[in-house]
Amino acid sequence: MESEESHEFEVVISRQDVDVALKRFIFRGAGKSALVGVLCCVAYLAYDFSAGGVGLLSICILVLLGLLILLYLSAWMIRRRKMHALVDQLGKKPVSYFLYEGGIGVESTIGDSHLRWDQIKKLWIDPDVVMLFYSRNAYATIPTRQIPREARDFLETTVRAKGGKVLTNL
Repeated sequence: MESEESHEFEVVISRQDVDVALKRFIFRGAGKSALVGVLCCVAYLAYDFSAGGVGLLSICILVLLGLLILLYLSAWMIRRRKMHALVDQLGKKPVSYFLYEGGIGVESTIGDSHLRWDQIKKLWIDPDVVMLFYSRNAYATIPTRQIPREARDFLETTVRAKGGKVLTNL
């Protein structure tokens, strides 16, 4: 019988790692269209202010931009606080990852879990962190420098093969 390919490694996750991942999640989640929309609004505001007045549309745009900023800041602060609490609970204890043909296993001092490959929706691989998405807004943060190259290649290849989307920025 042919043996399955498998990889095991341990990582220690820091507050800095989860902060980097959260910034990527929020900014990539907003997307380029949100940036274009904000820039168009700012351009209109600049035009309206330079024309010597502030119209009703400019006031609405200012209120909407203020609400957007408030929404993103509050989401960032709430999520960051929760992620820091998890990292603090882990302390300097390692998180063990097990990658094999059937899925991914994770063991830590705060619990264990297992995901089948088809449950992985997206994989973002950046020079500093790897983000493994298993639902729309839920992901695991893994420091890239702590993943063996063979394990990272296996992760990327398998997620692609099982229909997950992979974004690589190495």
